[in-house]
Amino acid sequence: MKLPEIKFKWWMGRGELAKFARALQSYWGHVEAALKMPLEQHDPLTAPLGIVDMLAWQRDVKRLGQEPEDVYRIRVAHAYTFAREGGSKSGWEDMFDKLGYPHIAQDERLKEVDWDVISLQIRDGDLTEIPELLDTVIRQYGRTCRRYQYTTYIEMPIAAKPQAIEASYETTHITTRINVPMLPKVSNMECEYYTAIVKG
Repeated sequence: MKLPEIKFKWWMGRGELAKFARALQSYWGHVEAALKMPLEQHDPLTAPLGIVDMLAWQRDVKRLGQEPEDVYRIRVAHAYTFAREGGSKSGWEDMFDKLGYPHIAQDERLKEVDWDVISLQIRDGDLTEIPELLDTVIRQYGRTCRRYQYTTYIEMPIAAKPQAIEASYETTHITTRINVPMLPKVSNMECEYYTAIVKG
């Protein structure tokens, strides 16, 4: 809650009374910060890293080798939600969205694949940013009655420059009979000619 600003009428908004109002505003700002401090100490997104480590131990979260601090804080902050909704499709979508992977999709009941296999469609670079993250999350929050596999894909944008093309063409077909004098008799030959002109 933001403290309201103390405003006086214009004839009272100067001098000692205005100084006293500013002093009160500053005092109550310090009181508000002191009251919020214990709450901020228990918020993994804003608490000092030492307290986050203690909360992570309590919530069974271990920091990975190349894991950035912000992803680690998110995993600690939402550990209970991840554990509660970890097996459902909406729970996975919410978890991947909070971890920064909203593009990961899930496919269940695939054709010609065992019924208990769930395929996660990930980008080619997802496993290289934080190599152990997806494996750890699936091992910790995935359903024990399901198996998970990765299907990787690469996004390749294709750009085509739009351009107007105007063309006209003409075709001609000519058939003629040629008499060729050959010994001992005259032979007839039929010839066909095709010509095409394209203008663009």
